[in-house]
Amino acid sequence: RILKLSLDPNVFLTPCRDNEKASAEAMATAGRVLELDENLRRLRFKLVPKVISEEVFWDRYFAGVERVRRFVIDSGGGA
Repeated sequence: RILKLSLDPNVFLTPCRDNEKASAEAMATAGRVLELDENLRRLRFKLVPKVISEEVFWDRYFAGVERVRRFVIDSGGGA
């Protein structure tokens, strides 16, 4: 589910709430995430900085990751 985030540009073009800013710990993993997700790397290249800033890109990505995490927990685990 998390890898699917990079297949939907709307994840990055839709503003997130103020309380969904990426933590310093999350930001520290950004480079590794790019190594693991080719689609995310391509999307970042298209969007940053032409459409959104680096900070906004990662805030929205990690907000999406958190929403997926909460969904999985709330639905009792699974995929």
